[in-house]
Amino acid sequence: MSLPNCNTKVLGQVYQYFEEIDSTQSILKNLPSEKLADGMLVRAGFQSQGRGQMGSSWEAKANENLTFSVYLEPNRWNLTSPWQLSMWVAVALCQTIQKLLPEAEVRIKWPNDILVHHEKIAGILVENSFRGEHWQNSIIGIGWNILQQNFDPQFSATSMFLAHSTVTDPSACLVSFLEEWEKVPSAHLQHQYLDLLWMKDQWQSIRIEQEERMGCIRNVDENGRLLVEWEDGRLESYGLKELQFLR
Repeated sequence: MSLPNCNTKVLGQVYQYFEEIDSTQSILKNLPSEKLADGMLVRAGFQSQGRGQMGSSWEAKANENLTFSVYLEPNRWNLTSPWQLSMWVAVALCQTIQKLLPEAEVRIKWPNDILVHHEKIAGILVENSFRGEHWQNSIIGIGWNILQQNFDPQFSATSMFLAHSTVTDPSACLVSFLEEWEKVPSAHLQHQYLDLLWMKDQWQSIRIEQEERMGCIRNVDENGRLLVEWEDGRLESYGLKELQFLR
């Protein structure tokens, strides 16, 4: 079946919903290839083992938020690198939230968390499959806070409802995102991504190897590594989990 009321050509046209599963990523990863379709979407009312980047957990209250994964075949979307895919999804989700919350400040926190007024509202996990050097497919997992009103105080998080109380329909948010995503060109994303990048060109406190230093995000390279300028003028690149932003 396809996602109801979704006017897309590919994304969400094959759709499965589960009230509760371990994770939507696992469902797609364990399906045999003959049952996979480009743009296939698996959604859960609740995930018992939701995951974020580098194995971190993603917790969402049952039936209050969106937790879903999408299977993509990159050659069909003119994608040439996993980082291009990561930017594409982040830009599309950020633009969707901005349209739904026109008064809000919506930004991408590198590499692909989405923030509203500096608080996390969504996270993206991209897992890529290769055969040798050939990029075969990707599974994009997204957790998006829609109706949740109470969060663990150790996390700086928000939801669509908290940001604007008239947003109350998770399914409508999902449809809006898929329709926006399919419209966003997958090429020439670097400038869009950098324009939306949280704290770009602003000095902030950053922890690196247990040391707290002042640094400034300047750019992201073609492999998705963050380029940071330090107070002594050095410009260095960093991968995921190598830096902790203390703001």
